[in-house]
Amino acid sequence: MKLIMTLLVRNEADLIKDNVDFHIRRGVDHIIVTDNGSTDETVDLLQPYARSGILTILHEPDDNYNQAKWVTRMAMMAARDMGADWILSNDADEFWWSDGSSLKDHLANASGNVSYLPRQNMLPSPRWATGNPLVHMTYAVVKPLKTGPLLPTLNKIGRKVLVRSEGLSSIGMGNHDASLSVDKVSFDAPIIGFHYPIRSFAQFEQKVRQGGAALERNTELSLAMGAHWRRWYEIFKAGGLRKEYEQLAPDAKHFKALGRGGIVQKDKRVLNDYLSSKNAVQRALLKAKNRLQTL
Repeated sequence: MKLIMTLLVRNEADLIKDNVDFHIRRGVDHIIVTDNGSTDETVDLLQPYARSGILTILHEPDDNYNQAKWVTRMAMMAARDMGADWILSNDADEFWWSDGSSLKDHLANASGNVSYLPRQNMLPSPRWATGNPLVHMTYAVVKPLKTGPLLPTLNKIGRKVLVRSEGLSSIGMGNHDASLSVDKVSFDAPIIGFHYPIRSFAQFEQKVRQGGAALERNTELSLAMGAHWRRWYEIFKAGGLRKEYEQLAPDAKHFKALGRGGIVQKDKRVLNDYLSSKNAVQRALLKAKNRLQTL
């Protein structure tokens, strides 16, 4: 069985390497990446994986937020050209977790062809500005608010689709659904996504500026699509994005209140996986160094 993951990326240097490493460790066989005009180190960080053969890089120069078209192209490439049995359409800020097992362990005897996977938002820690998001973002939104359109990080977020390649015809906008030429039979996979959408202020500002402008250029999308990003883009143009970010990244007092209300709680599963993998690499390097010294 072959599981292929697709990634649509743009300026994700703070997370892209960790995302690839994480999903390879968790059983993904190959990754197809479409880079949509990154100007940071994203593509450079991906090149070693491409040279090793575990990752394919595509380049998309258009700047019009035509996400569904680009993601579908990767999914069809995975299905038709690479022999994928299952396709996980992912984003660089999403880490898919299955307790104590690889992702593929839940697909070998799957009872259907589509699974809608839940996600939970991870919130920026108080006063955090730089560094690895996996280290600094350990608060998960476990009881989303039913109201509060101005705080989307605390609201319920949509599920993402994991789909069998047989009969696949397209992936929907935002990777929330898939179209098939065969009947859909959904099943529950014990997989959850940890979502890191808003990280440092610099990352947030860049994403709003680029994504908002791209949404404006796409005349085919309804104004309801990407509503939060459109709103933030207007705030950016008015010079108020810093204040908006401070509301989205609660201060220590607000975090305590959210914790008491059962809205957020600490979740270090992704962090612990990251730290254990780094320790394993360091142990391997030390072992190799010691072996060389004894020769």
